[in-house]
Amino acid sequence: MSGSGNLLEHVLDHKYFGILELEGLKFGLTQHLLMLIATGVCLLAMVSVAARRRVSGNPSRLAALVEGIILVVRNEIVYPAMGEKYGRKYLNFFLTITSLILASNILGLIPALHIGHFAFGGTATGNFWINLGLASIVYIVGIACAVWEHGLGTYLGSFLPPGVPWILAPLIWFIEWAGMLMKHIVLAIRLTANMMAGHLVLFATLGIIAIIIEKISSVPAQLLLSIGPILLALAIFLLELLVAFIQTAIFAILSAIFFGMAVNPHH
Repeated sequence: MSGSGNLLEHVLDHKYFGILELEGLKFGLTQHLLMLIATGVCLLAMVSVAARRRVSGNPSRLAALVEGIILVVRNEIVYPAMGEKYGRKYLNFFLTITSLILASNILGLIPALHIGHFAFGGTATGNFWINLGLASIVYIVGIACAVWEHGLGTYLGSFLPPGVPWILAPLIWFIEWAGMLMKHIVLAIRLTANMMAGHLVLFATLGIIAIIIEKISSVPAQLLLSIGPILLALAIFLLELLVAFIQTAIFAILSAIFFGMAVNPHH
């Protein structure tokens, strides 16, 4: 099945055109990447409107929502993970990452729109490579900020526990470094798996409805037999909405902890 008849079209990614090919790897614009860019643009517009309403002295519900997200990320995620000193300095970075993932998770619940061979929509955070890119940004920025704050020598030395024999130091350092790298990769895997799993279950449930409509010609029988799958799909959709918030929180909390371990090793 292909096109709009495929229930998995919302989950699968589609490449529109290539931009660069390097050693067999092709880089270009894809459906999920376009969705991520569109999500970022929507977030910028939302924050801009909320900020203008706030400055004008006529705050709206949108401004209250934005302020609520900022307070939760600051007080419940960033400050506890790395302390107020470093948390205040790098709060904007985590606000950006957290908002982008949350908005992508929520907008990903909207079915993709198909216009001919072009499809817009889908869950960008259901794509492992996009999630790996986000986790890599957290990892690289964390290293850069740690080196900026404490110097390269201090950062590299933070991987070694006190009292380690010099002969074991290279091995311990490599294990600790590889462990930190793997933690960020697991961040991407965790987010991808959780966002994909719910969507696959939801589309499998919708597939039951499609089979009922296809196999049974009686409209009353179709309606009767579809009630159960429809209610189940609605329950799964509401669960997916909850999962969107939970998985955003998990990604943000773990990222802040790993980031805090790098920039504030003594915290």
